[in-house]
Amino acid sequence: MSRKLKDVVGRIDDLVTSFDKGPQDEQVVNRDPTHSYVIESEVVGRGEDKEKLVKLLTEASPTNNLRVLPIIGMGGLGKTTLAQMVYNDPRVEKHFKLLIWVCVSQEFRVPHLIKLIIDTVINEDSKVPCDNMQLLQNRLRKEISGQRYLLVLDDVWNDKKDKWEQLRVLLNCGDLGRTVIVTTRDVRVASIMGTVQSNILGCLGEEDSWTLFHKRAFTEGIKERLELVEIGKNLVQNCGGLPLAIKTLGGLMSNKHDVHEWSAVLEQSTTWNNEVLPILRLSYDHLPSYMKQCFAFCAVFPKDFVMVKEKLVQYWMANGFIPSEMPGNLEMTGSDIFDELAWRSFFQDVKQVLGEHGYQPNKTTCKMHDLMHDLAQSVMRDECLSLQESSQIHNTPQCNVRHISWECVSIHIYKAFECFPVARSLIINKGDVIGTKEKNKVPKSNSLRVLDLPIYHKELVMEIVPFGKLKHLRYLNLSCRIMRTLPDAITTLYLLQTFRLHNCFHLSELPKGMRYMMSLRHLYIEGCSQLQSMPPSLGELKFLQTLSCYIVGIGEGNKIGELNTLNLGGQLEVYNLREISDVRDAKEANMASKQNLDRLILCWGMRNSSVQDVESNGSKTIVVDPFDVLDALKPCSKLKALEINGYIGDNFPIWRTGLENLVELYIIKCRRCTNLPPLHRLPLLQVLHIKYLDNLRQLCCGVFMSAEGGEVSAITFPSLKSLELHEMANLNCWYEGDIGDKSRLIFPVLNYLDIRDCPKLSAIPVTPLLETRPCRSVEPYNWNNNYPKP
Repeated sequence: MSRKLKDVVGRIDDLVTSFDKGPQDEQVVNRDPTHSYVIESEVVGRGEDKEKLVKLLTEASPTNNLRVLPIIGMGGLGKTTLAQMVYNDPRVEKHFKLLIWVCVSQEFRVPHLIKLIIDTVINEDSKVPCDNMQLLQNRLRKEISGQRYLLVLDDVWNDKKDKWEQLRVLLNCGDLGRTVIVTTRDVRVASIMGTVQSNILGCLGEEDSWTLFHKRAFTEGIKERLELVEIGKNLVQNCGGLPLAIKTLGGLMSNKHDVHEWSAVLEQSTTWNNEVLPILRLSYDHLPSYMKQCFAFCAVFPKDFVMVKEKLVQYWMANGFIPSEMPGNLEMTGSDIFDELAWRSFFQDVKQVLGEHGYQPNKTTCKMHDLMHDLAQSVMRDECLSLQESSQIHNTPQCNVRHISWECVSIHIYKAFECFPVARSLIINKGDVIGTKEKNKVPKSNSLRVLDLPIYHKELVMEIVPFGKLKHLRYLNLSCRIMRTLPDAITTLYLLQTFRLHNCFHLSELPKGMRYMMSLRHLYIEGCSQLQSMPPSLGELKFLQTLSCYIVGIGEGNKIGELNTLNLGGQLEVYNLREISDVRDAKEANMASKQNLDRLILCWGMRNSSVQDVESNGSKTIVVDPFDVLDALKPCSKLKALEINGYIGDNFPIWRTGLENLVELYIIKCRRCTNLPPLHRLPLLQVLHIKYLDNLRQLCCGVFMSAEGGEVSAITFPSLKSLELHEMANLNCWYEGDIGDKSRLIFPVLNYLDIRDCPKLSAIPVTPLLETRPCRSVEPYNWNNNYPKP
């Protein structure tokens, strides 16, 4: 058996090697080269892009170096067409002495490219052999030295910097203003070659898309009838603003005269997709095999689905798509793969989305162009399935389905297991799970790697899903607002990597044996407001990187020291710090070592504890100075956001204002506090919210004197944009020594100021942005919807 297994593994390795060799099919190798000619009257929607580039090309160059201008976009978006329009513009022809067009395409061989440039300049075959670099560079310098030239390198795929450097050195011998335009699908290529800001080409708008389709479809033989226009507009929507698809589809419809022929094309898009997808597949063919799997998996989601980077990477991890032998951990490698796919235009609309309610972490989201989604589906064929209606489950061949996403009104969980016995991913994006407790119908599926059920359950799904049999499960999402308990069988999921329990408001406890889940890397339990304790000995989970909440206990295995060896990142909320009875326990947490932590909440009570509960600490007498505890919990200086809630000390260390990267600071319900550290010294602080500090008298403490010991120098918060001061009855001045002269305190970039129930605070500091416009036009920097707008 071992010899047979070795033979099978060897065959698999041979297949992987053949995939990694890159594009092999005849279609890719024989792709037609491009040229510089274009009929501009047939181009739609690129006038503004053209004018921008022409202006940039014809203005005086600020340096004597070679200018390189990249044009970036996915396949079929019109990069070559835009370059052709610019190349043939009379203003460009007049500005440059030499105009050179070279189609690079698959291979970036420097000798071959130099010969193509020479042949184009002299307008004939130079007869210089491609294998003699000395002759080639001599001839190139002879032809372009002293000439202001424009060189278009169309369809560049090379991302090797050394190859570009070889060519760049030889091209840098022309006259002042020499310029290269590069068209590419890859952002990384543009970053390697470009010297000026890239022109990122977008899809056509709805009006331009229809105009382009109309030019192609309604020729002399096709009359513009109302019913055809209606079908045509629906067809254009399916193209997603991609000019190549619109032109191809328009040309196809120009040969069809009847309404039923147009309707048939609308129902079945494969006819024109067969011409469009091969162009897009060129990008796919250039991916390494593991990246191809990651991209193709995205076919499981419906079109226009907003994908979250963090979750997508975890799906890839769970399915084994991310190579474990690559440097760095799986999350870092997955993040690099995501970025690579975005750079290569497989993803679009990549953006950072602000976290809700001010302090939740930001997240990266993206979408796929509809035709990129079609490409992914063509690769996966029937292995990915996106169900929109429950009835579709009966009309789908299920034997090969590996990954399913569901957006239905209700999903019968048993039916899902029964119909897809070899499924590896079951993702519920929207809907309710229902099921029956029939013992003789317990599903036997044990193939699942991903089970994502972030929904409201109508029944106790915990009793229906056979967790004890899902031994291969790597990703589990059971976020549910009404769930109260979890089955102990979950602790037998020894391969589980990601466990999500967001906003389980009624969940009272976690399974005690979670320390045995040795593969666990991410545990999300934020919003589980009824949790009163943590499972013991979580510090034994050596791979754990995300622990969004930790509740300090008093027994062995529940103290804050369990965090010591955990290399946590993202956001961490620590509750019940009042239970720390020894400063050594706080130091044992080793918070300063957690360099991947972005956001930290330190709370002396539980989530819903009153100030009186925290200060009384039940019947227990406080035997440790809270200041020492907070001082011992000093986090890494890379921290971006910090909240201190319910602190029962008089003064804040804030770690001697050593948090130079802090962007957001929230100080809430610290009733005893009388002084704050010099927060104005935090150079990057943008958000400062201070609420319910009864004994605080001034915002800034310390004496601010000039070097000569004379006047008080101006105090400034250089980056602060949002300031909230709520319910501080004794706050009567802005800083120590304040005599009402507001010129001493300056907020140069403040654009949101909210002061409530601070009756003794009268003077308002200098706020240039607020003082130059009416208060009613002021919008918050990062608004928390829990409060009404002032």
